[in-house]
Amino acid sequence: MIPKEFNRNVRANVPAEGSGGADGIVLPLNVIGDSIYDIAYTIEASVGSAGQNLYLQVDTGSSDLWIASKSCSSSLCGQTNGHLYDPSSSTPTGQNFNIDYLKGKVSGPVVWDKFSLGGYSLDSQALAAADSITFEPLSPTFSGILGLALPLNSIIAELIPPVTSNSPDGAAWASNLFSITPRSSAPSARFLSLLLSRPGSDTVPAQLGIGRHPSFVSDPSAVEYASLESEREGTLFWKVGVRAITVWVNGEQMPVQIGRSSNGALFPSAVLDSGVPLIFTTSAVANGIYGAIGIGPGSDGQYYVPCTTPLNITITLDDRTPIPLHPLDLTAKPMNDNTASSCIGLIQSADSVLAQPTSLFDIILGVPFLRNTYTVMTYEPPTDSGAFDTSNNASAAGDIKPQLGLIGITDPVKALDEFNTVRVLNKPISSSSGSGSGSAGDSGSSSSNGGGTTLGQHLSVGIIVLVSLLGFFALCLCLFGIRWCLTRRRFHRTDPSLPSAGAGAVFAGIGRATEKEDEYAYALASVRGSRDMGSKVQPGKELYADEETIRSARWEPYMQDHGLLDLGLGSPGKLEHEEHEGHHEEGDGDGDLDREMGLRERRNNEGWSDGDDTLVVGGRGEIIRTHERTLSTGTPLLHEINLERARSTSSGSGRSWGRSDEFGVNVVPYAHDIGRDVEGGEGGDRTSMAGVGTVARGGKMRPWRDVSGSGQQMFELEERKDVIRNFASEGGDEAVFRRMSAGSR
Repeated sequence: MIPKEFNRNVRANVPAEGSGGADGIVLPLNVIGDSIYDIAYTIEASVGSAGQNLYLQVDTGSSDLWIASKSCSSSLCGQTNGHLYDPSSSTPTGQNFNIDYLKGKVSGPVVWDKFSLGGYSLDSQALAAADSITFEPLSPTFSGILGLALPLNSIIAELIPPVTSNSPDGAAWASNLFSITPRSSAPSARFLSLLLSRPGSDTVPAQLGIGRHPSFVSDPSAVEYASLESEREGTLFWKVGVRAITVWVNGEQMPVQIGRSSNGALFPSAVLDSGVPLIFTTSAVANGIYGAIGIGPGSDGQYYVPCTTPLNITITLDDRTPIPLHPLDLTAKPMNDNTASSCIGLIQSADSVLAQPTSLFDIILGVPFLRNTYTVMTYEPPTDSGAFDTSNNASAAGDIKPQLGLIGITDPVKALDEFNTVRVLNKPISSSSGSGSGSAGDSGSSSSNGGGTTLGQHLSVGIIVLVSLLGFFALCLCLFGIRWCLTRRRFHRTDPSLPSAGAGAVFAGIGRATEKEDEYAYALASVRGSRDMGSKVQPGKELYADEETIRSARWEPYMQDHGLLDLGLGSPGKLEHEEHEGHHEEGDGDGDLDREMGLRERRNNEGWSDGDDTLVVGGRGEIIRTHERTLSTGTPLLHEINLERARSTSSGSGRSWGRSDEFGVNVVPYAHDIGRDVEGGEGGDRTSMAGVGTVARGGKMRPWRDVSGSGQQMFELEERKDVIRNFASEGGDEAVFRRMSAGSR
């Protein structure tokens, strides 16, 4: 599987910095390639009189300019999709160009043609129109190489020696750039600078500076400069001495034995090469680096590291400050297996090239190293403050004194944290990439600026969990608030099918309704409505739970108001009914009356005994409301009674009917009956106390009678002792009952 960051069509969209000319310019770079082995940083240039726009790799390890031409017969040239150089308008030089790289080979004729880069135009730049190319990752955004090594290393310059006149020669592009006339058109500061981005991160942009420092470098004076190491022929490469390589394991430094140079020098030397995707060294040094973390070479000679094991290294060049390398730049997952547990080490050995006595250097510091530095390749020494002489008295291009400036740009602590994010947590470190990575071999989306993807400022896992919990509780609170509002609205909604809350008529038979009775009526209506229709009583209005409780609550004040005795022995139905002598009426009038009143014929099945539903009626021809007492819930509270029919059932009693309350008791006799000795019958009036806390449901009371001639009324109970015992058996206080009973006489 090809990692996303190696999209061949990635284009740079970071704007250039500066206007060119004497002020210099900073140009963006593109990142292309299919794997860790062919990654390349390219820049756009204009070639030929027709102004062909082609992309060339920035290569600090070579000094020549070559471009795949339309006459190229190699299969690799077809990968450019037609982005090939047309040399038809060029001037041939009669020379052929051949160059061998660490891997690959290029050849073709040398021509002179117009060449422009960053606004700096050269009319007769010598370049190779390559017609044979091997082992180069050509693509629509990679058609050739722009060599930025020192001019003395140029093969074309060796074929066509440079001259000081304006005649065409074989000088390298950098030599011609700083020799542009008039001098005001050339960069006043004679240096090139390089920043290489890390795929999956935009911490560092990919940029090439021409006579100008990028804005990324806030303090150019912090760059550390040193002279280059030279060969007998002169200075060929951007080559430095390696003083130390240190591997850090669990916070402890483990120095690597780097030995002497292969050519006998005291320290090994290293070349900075942006055209090489790896770091190459001798097997002795590579074994020392990987041996510090307990790893040796594989059967194929390469080094493999567990993907979750960081390789923390610092390299000291000359007398500079040690430069830390990002662990994501030193290992990468295999090209075809992003799920592999073993990663390829990007520091590999190349003894066949580097361990020979004739080798010009011992280490090649390629892309993994250059991603961790800001590199300045200057053709004249800067001042002590890092500034350059921009006057016209600067030395001519042919008289160069090159130096290499470096400054580390990697924070080792942050780098280790990013490594854990990518390799351990499998999360991106870039906010602009869908699945970022920290190395060329890890999956991640391509940068829109040629490798400069965005470094996401990700929160820690703990903070994410905390925010998630807070969000969850906030959601629960919102849902609770919505439910509360809906419930409140439902409570306040009035159901037109329910009786009015203040309807005193509910308690017809006791005169006008009081305020307290209105509350009882409201509660009863609400309760019955909640039973039948599922509605609920409004908050603050829930007085009693059911009819039985309401009746019990009204019985106590009723008995007190009328001087009667409240026996208070608990809820009805707990005691057996007491049968009083001579109490039952003769005949089946009660049954007829029950049926007439709509009472249930199967009362006994509901827990009622005979004689429980005696009703009291008022004056002649009146229809009054009285309680229909059954055990079933949800039945109507009131029932209309035809008094004529009711009176006919007890016509032999000779009684005069007064006003009766909702409990069925003649509490106030009519005027013509007051003072009359009512003793009509043994049984007296039958009253039912069902559901109002009486001694026994259906207990029988004698009527009111005058025993003293002064109108004093007495409430007598038959079989008082039995009642007291029943009262005590239900948990009542016998002494209290006796005092209450005595006080009522």
